[in-house]
Amino acid sequence: MSISSVSPLWTPAEAGVFLGLHPKTVLRFAREKVIPALRLGKHWRFRAEDLTSWAAKQVESSCQPVGE
Repeated sequence: MSISSVSPLWTPAEAGVFLGLHPKTVLRFAREKVIPALRLGKHWRFRAEDLTSWAAKQVESSCQPVGE
């Protein structure tokens, strides 16, 4: 695996911008295992690839037909 193929790691603030959430909400979701996250020592980091996949699944599950 080359360095160029590794997904970037985002801070809670960067993940929050991507998800449209406050950074504190991102941290709470990480602690509660709602969103995929990595804990590096005291710091939480988020792989862009993982959050993109997670967000797509959230949209997909919220678009289910109602009443069928």
